[in-house]
Amino acid sequence: MDNKDSEIARLTEALTVLAGLPDKNGHTHLSSLHDVGHMQAFALAALQAKPERWGCHIDLEPGREPDKCVLELESPEDCIYARRLKSKTDCEYWKKY
Repeated sequence: MDNKDSEIARLTEALTVLAGLPDKNGHTHLSSLHDVGHMQAFALAALQAKPERWGCHIDLEPGREPDKCVLELESPEDCIYARRLKSKTDCEYWKKY
């Protein structure tokens, strides 16, 4: 699970608790006003956060944005590194920008 999926899961769980619905363990919770305020602030921060951007930096020229990974494009044969990888996250050239 990547960071974005993790944050979505945390937000979903928190909103479930606030709504008084059963959580993933089947427990229900009563929310206090403090919890509601905290979750509103968390939700606002999550919505305002810039998404992380990742790309291939192997042949990145100055001033250009990184490319998508050839694994995403289903063309691992186009990269000497991707040929031996199962996931782009295993590549040393797959980085944040």
